[in-house]
Amino acid sequence: MSAFHGALIITGIMNPFWMTYLFENQQALASGAATLPHIYLQGFWDFYLLIGGIGSTLPLVFMAMRSRSRQLKSVGKIGLLPSLFNINEPILFGFPIIMNPVFLLPFIFVPLINACIAWYLTHLGILDRAVAMLPWSMPSPLGAAWSANGSWKNLCMSLFAIFNSWMLYRPFFKVYERQLADAER
Repeated sequence: MSAFHGALIITGIMNPFWMTYLFENQQALASGAATLPHIYLQGFWDFYLLIGGIGSTLPLVFMAMRSRSRQLKSVGKIGLLPSLFNINEPILFGFPIIMNPVFLLPFIFVPLINACIAWYLTHLGILDRAVAMLPWSMPSPLGAAWSANGSWKNLCMSLFAIFNSWMLYRPFFKVYERQLADAER
């Protein structure tokens, strides 16, 4: 059996484009352009789609830490520190999310919904566009701000995306928590 790390595949494919777009955004910023040309750069991917890791799972960690299920509570405590730095393998395999039909829809759609909101707000000029490349392991709110030249608006968008992810994951989490709590009795 083999496994593929989807985020690394996407990053490997997109890096040449992201680097070119980043350079063009930096040139536009240096020349005083009113609007930078590109929205979708690595900072956008890392800090709006990968909040806590692939699937935007950071809110699941917070929910798990307060769970009625012993398993989820344990995984939440173990997964907190790595998830703050966008490493979520303890959550993916400890909940588990992988091969768990309860989490299939939110795991796919939560990051896409956050991306659509962030892209639209950036397109409207409400959010700032990225001009710096930061490590993917930077905590999302800080990374969103710092990649866009210290933009507090981008920091707020990342915090909103965390809240939005919480709200979208919550009903699915409650179903799974109930299943585990009943099985633990």
